Formats: sequence, C-alpha cells, structure tokens
Amino acid sequence: MMQRSTRQGILLTTQATGLDEVVHPMHKALVLVESLATEGVGIEAALAGTGLHEPDLANPAARMSTRQLLAICRNAMSLSRDPVFALRAGRRVRATHLGFFGFAILCSATPRDALVCLRRYRALSTPIIGAAFSEVDGRCGLLYFDTLELDEALFRFVLDFQLGLGLSLLKDQNGEAFALDCVRVSYPEGADTGEREGLLEAPIAFGCDENQLVWDAAWLDRPQPHANRLTSMVVREACDRMLAGVLSESGTAGMVTRMLLEQPGRFPGIEEIAERLHVTSRTLRRKLQAEGASYVDILATVRKDLAIRHLRTTRMTVEEIAEELGFSDVTSFRQAFRRWTGRSPSEYRGRTRSGHDNLDDAGFLPAGLPAA
Repeated sequence: MMQRSTRQGILLTTQATGLDEVVHPMHKALVLVESLATEGVGIEAALAGTGLHEPDLANPAARMSTRQLLAICRNAMSLSRDPVFALRAGRRVRATHLGFFGFAILCSATPRDALVCLRRYRALSTPIIGAAFSEVDGRCGLLYFDTLELDEALFRFVLDFQLGLGLSLLKDQNGEAFALDCVRVSYPEGADTGEREGLLEAPIAFGCDENQLVWDAAWLDRPQPHANRLTSMVVREACDRMLAGVLSESGTAGMVTRMLLEQPGRFPGIEEIAERLHVTSRTLRRKLQAEGASYVDILATVRKDLAIRHLRTTRMTVEEIAEELGFSDVTSFRQAFRRWTGRSPSEYRGRTRSGHDNLDDAGFLPAGLPAA
C-alpha cells in the first residue's frame, strides 16, 4: 500500500480550489489527449464522460475543473496500452506549455528564484497532488503527496505524470546537462524498471516512504539559461493577477479575497473575517493552508492589484494610494511595491504612460501570447 504523507520543507501548495470549480486552463488535458493520440486513441474517447469537447482544447479561454482532469486521467489509464504512459506524457510537457506559470519559472534568474514562482503560482498549473521542496545536506528534494485521497491506481498515474513533468521543467530551467541523482517512489518495482529509469534519466528506488525527485543543491544558484529580469517581472505580474482571479472564484481563499475587496482601504483582519465566516481564526488559517494560501499572501495580492490599477487608471498621488491601501506611511508602500514589481510606483507609472510596458489595462501580456 502506498504511503502518502507530507514531509518537512517548503510547501509548494496543494489543491488551491475545489474539485468542481471550473477555473483551470486546458494545458494538462491537452498533453494527455495528444499523448493518447500517439496510440491511435481519438479525442472523443479521451474526453468521454468529462463534459469537455474537442474545441475546448484549442480555446485559450476554456476552463476545466480538477474533477474533469482526473476523469481524463482515468480514461488514459483504461485506454492506453503503454505501462509507462503517464511518465511519458509528463516528459512531453515543457515550461512553455504551461502559459505564464511556465514562463515565470523559465525566466527566473536561478532555480532558487524559480522556487518563489512554484510556491506562489502553482495553483495556476492545475495541481492534483501536493508538492513540497526541501534542501538537506547538499541535496534538493521535490516531494509529492496525495491531498485528495485518490485511489491507489489513480494516485500512481498522477504521480508518474508529475514526476515526468517535474524533470522536464528542471531541465528547461537548468539546461539539458541537468540530471537527477535519483528518484524515490512508494510503489513497488515492476517489469518496466528499465524504461522508467530511461524516461527519468536516473536510478529509481522503489517501496520508499516518500515520492521524491532528488538532485544536487549546487544547481540551485546557477544562472538559468533563459533568465530575463524584465520578462520575469512582467510575467510574474500577470501571474499575480491571474492567481487573484482564480482565488477570487475559489473556496475559502475566494471568500477571503472578496471580503478584502468589499471596502478597499479598510481591509478586515483575519480575526474579523473568521468571525464573519463563523469559524475561529485558527480554523480559517488551516482552511487557507489546505488550499495553498494564507491571509498575508491574499492581502498582498489584493493590495498589489489595487495599487497597479490606481497607478494606471487614476491621477492619485503615491501618497494617496498608500493611504488608500492602508499602509502606515508612503515609505512602507514604496518598499512593498518595489518588492512586488521590481520598480518604484513612480517608475511603474512613468513606464506605463510612456508605453514602455506593453500591457493592457487588465495587466496581461498582449493578445496572442498564451494564457496560463
């Protein structure tokens, strides 16, 4: 029986939304359907029972739920004749397949910097299983664990898909020279070990207490080959807005976001929000953590979103915006804004009005670029 438990480290979010909330892009569904097509499985069969249709896969505005993605996984399990299908499908994924989330990882200065994106924006990648990062004794560990109480076969399928995807992203970040030290999995060894190790390009230890990709921590601080500071700032800004949109429609985090937006500038504290939701603040924190969120992060996202809107669409002074957003003084606001965007409020407004930042009023990249 597979053991599925969280381990110490940096939590990279678990499931940020409910199973039936239709807020996720179609990236992973498209990869699975395309992978099934290589075995001659038609789109209709791949999407059977999901409520999704072929045009949805080509529509950047289409959204699906976690339950629908899990249904595609179940279809793949029954339709594919390949025992390592999920691993192979995961290896097909590249950072550029994941929209702004993937670009945010790819453009980060170093893999350590990219961890900030993984921690903050993983909700944009339709996470089905939880993930956590650890760094111990010169080794990195990216751990995966069940958060939805999936049946054993489905969890193993999703895990294999994630292991393959995880290696693909690490190679995109670090270059083709990157290699794992080993892979640890909780399921038993089978007859396909050689093929699995070939796809993961590393030895696999079976029957472990955890599911984990392991590599040398020396990679963490090496420059990424596609690092670009300006692009990174622009893409992270888009991710912030998209994440706010997902959270505002989803679960406990969505309710907290909506309450913070009810009276901009008079943000209720977590105790007040908990009281309005008829729970204790401890329970509220636990519910948010289970969704990969926190009151502090949600408040920061709301403040940043409002600050950007004010700078772009109003003539309010920086001092007035700072006061409107509840900062104790303008210096604190300037420091927070620079932390969010890499620029001061005045620099940001100046570049926006001069047209140097090619962003629309909603804060997204120009039309035609992929949405996360």
